[in-house]
Amino acid sequence: MSLRSGKHIREASEKSERKRFMTDLDILNDTSRLVPLGVIDTHLRLPGPMPLAPDHWMWLPQWSLDRRKTILKVKTTEDHLEYLFFHNYVRLTCKPIRKKLRLRIYAIPQDTIGLSREARRKATRESKASFNHVLESIDNSLEGWHNQSAHQRNFLGENIPKNLYDLWNNLESPRIYDLPNIDPETRYILNGVLSNDVYGLETNLYEYQIRSSWKMLQRELSPKRTIDPRLRLLHTPTKTLSFKNEDNEIYLFPPLFDDTVGGILSEKMGFGKTLICIAVILATLYQDSKIPGHVIHKEKPRSMQSLVQNCIQVVQTNSVTWRHMSDLPITGIDYLKTHPAYYHVPAPEERRRSRGSEARMTGDEERVFLSHATIVISPDNLVSHWLSEIHKHTYAGALVYTVIEDKSPSVYELLEMDLVIISHSRFAKEERQHGQWTGKPRVICACDRPPCECSAHLIQYKSPLLEIHWKRIMIDEGHSMSSKISDASRLSQKLRVDRRWLISGTITPGLGVDHPDHKSEKDDLQKLGFLIGEFLQLSPYHSTSLWSTLCQEYTRGILIVKDILQRIVIRNQEKDLGVQLPPMTHKTVVLRPTSHNITSYNIFIALIASNAVTSQRTDQDYLFHQSQREHFRRLISNLYSASFWWTGTQITDLEQTIKITEKAMDNIHTYNPTDQLLLLKTLDVLRTPLQDIVWKEFSSKHHLGMYIPKEIESRWKIDLEQQIVSGGKVLELRNTVSKFAWMESEQLLAKLIENEQNFTNAEETLKLQRALRVESEHVEIKLDDDSPLLKISVSKTCSAKLNYLVEQVLEYSTQEKIIIFSEFDDVLYYTAEALEIIGIKHLIYARMKV
Repeated sequence: MSLRSGKHIREASEKSERKRFMTDLDILNDTSRLVPLGVIDTHLRLPGPMPLAPDHWMWLPQWSLDRRKTILKVKTTEDHLEYLFFHNYVRLTCKPIRKKLRLRIYAIPQDTIGLSREARRKATRESKASFNHVLESIDNSLEGWHNQSAHQRNFLGENIPKNLYDLWNNLESPRIYDLPNIDPETRYILNGVLSNDVYGLETNLYEYQIRSSWKMLQRELSPKRTIDPRLRLLHTPTKTLSFKNEDNEIYLFPPLFDDTVGGILSEKMGFGKTLICIAVILATLYQDSKIPGHVIHKEKPRSMQSLVQNCIQVVQTNSVTWRHMSDLPITGIDYLKTHPAYYHVPAPEERRRSRGSEARMTGDEERVFLSHATIVISPDNLVSHWLSEIHKHTYAGALVYTVIEDKSPSVYELLEMDLVIISHSRFAKEERQHGQWTGKPRVICACDRPPCECSAHLIQYKSPLLEIHWKRIMIDEGHSMSSKISDASRLSQKLRVDRRWLISGTITPGLGVDHPDHKSEKDDLQKLGFLIGEFLQLSPYHSTSLWSTLCQEYTRGILIVKDILQRIVIRNQEKDLGVQLPPMTHKTVVLRPTSHNITSYNIFIALIASNAVTSQRTDQDYLFHQSQREHFRRLISNLYSASFWWTGTQITDLEQTIKITEKAMDNIHTYNPTDQLLLLKTLDVLRTPLQDIVWKEFSSKHHLGMYIPKEIESRWKIDLEQQIVSGGKVLELRNTVSKFAWMESEQLLAKLIENEQNFTNAEETLKLQRALRVESEHVEIKLDDDSPLLKISVSKTCSAKLNYLVEQVLEYSTQEKIIIFSEFDDVLYYTAEALEIIGIKHLIYARMKV
């Protein structure tokens, strides 16, 4: 390249640079193209008249501000404003008012047409701090902007929830509004719900249920494009704009995202969530899933197709709703039923390791069948509830449904269904059985190097759930999907689905706690982020890093979460129900603890006292030390659990603590009188349970004790005033009595003695995670009048709380349905055991690990 040509290039570049600079200057000097933020009164002095700005105020020259300060020493709003002004983040005009100089503050929108990239200053840590301070301090009222008396308004124009509980319980109820630009089919479906005219639905919906159903259908059939959730509404003196707080960016025309098709149905317990879901399913019964635009695969016909085949292909590829059309020819309907629509996707590449070497299998294209079905994933013990609700609220034959149990149905069987119900555990099992597109080999590959050449001979499993493009997925008790590592969560993300719904009254644990701690609040935000980003696939939060940034700054994060939840959560406030519910009352019942409750409590107190004295309440050995926070939290939880029943303290733990305390007694003179007395009491308390045969028995086997009257004391060979046995042994005795109900009493007693080993050695096999159903056997047992078996009964248990619960259940169970809550699994286990003994039908709904 010659020197002359290089000079021309330089000149052209300089000319272009000057032109760009002048264009930027014209834009930055045109206040009509800037964003008015507000005004602030200062004590600055002007040396004389300044050039007029387009807003008829004067431009503020940069030299009028003191530049000696830096961002590290800022103290006042003027200091922050000075930094932004000198670094060209804002433009300022001024006007003297009542011995002060009022400044108008203009910001530069990021999407200003014609403004070069160089003129858009990138936000820095210092600029963010200054910008936020200015927003909180200046007057953004219209009166202040127009030279009147100023008063400050909230720039973001909204209240900040104090925690997630406050946010969740103040979400607005769904409302019905006009949708002018919707297709006739969508309008027909929505109007059908509004008029309580849903095909196949026998039950009339309440008004709040209509609103919830309508909102669900609106989010499915007429989803809106929304602004980036990270953008806040910014109220300026003349308009409302969008503001990205994390980057200090202001937009005149904010970027839009496609909203997720689905959301969270979060009506409270008893408000009819299942009925609302059934109404939505029935309202869209005949709609098919749609072929994703980016995977449409058109096969070239091998021969000339008939007109019918061409018509069928158009119907299938465009997801035309044909099932409700009564004027279609029979041949066309039969053809559509026997030739379900499908599209192709590339089969994923499966990797596996064999004997230390890696083999790779690449499959052909996979077919994905379009379905009009909804798949419901329900807790195991609520599958029967779904079936009951369908039977109760729909006309016979309105819904074609199936429940997937042990055997997996074929793809073609599933395609015939309107509704497919599968339990959480069965759904998770599908993932554990290698729920992949092409399946995983069930035998070890014999190939010693890639590429594998024997895949055709391997037995592979292909999940039918993954071969279908479902219209809708509904996860009942959807909070179970908040775990990244659960099998059910992983499989739910693999399913191809058009519409995704989580059904849960409380989507995370902290939403039901009025005063959560910081850690649990952060955990709840992370779980919400996973559900929103991974399951609901809400843009732009597919990226977990984006959501993680929200958790770092509470004020900004909670406002974004509020906007997202307000949009995707459907939840009626009680004041908007329009239905008179029975009043809710709370009653605290003070119970006298049993001797076993007292022993458990005293052990905990003694352990804490021994630790406090022997550690001298200092350093890491002290239970209340900062480093022992997790152990202390666990202790408090166990102490709370002990108010019901506790057998978790091991005998070896007591013996070890006694040794430590006795060693401290050797130097008892080194302790103050209060601690000396505490050591003596601690030893007395810890030695007492070691002399208690009953406590040692239950502590080793973790049973809850139940009292059996004295009549069968000799049968059990334990010399107590009242016999104490486990609930499992009581059940064994009851079942044996029922089994031999028609024997004479002498024969029955002989049989009991003969089977003594069974009663004394059998272990309970009840499992907490399965629903327990108990149906009393109403068998009339004829015994002699003086038979001791006539007097066999359970008088009470060793738990004061369980005794009270059983009394209340026996009193009210004939007229009322009862729900017993507990955060402890063992409490539910012992309660279920007692209910089984007294013959009360019940279900356990515990936390699911799937």
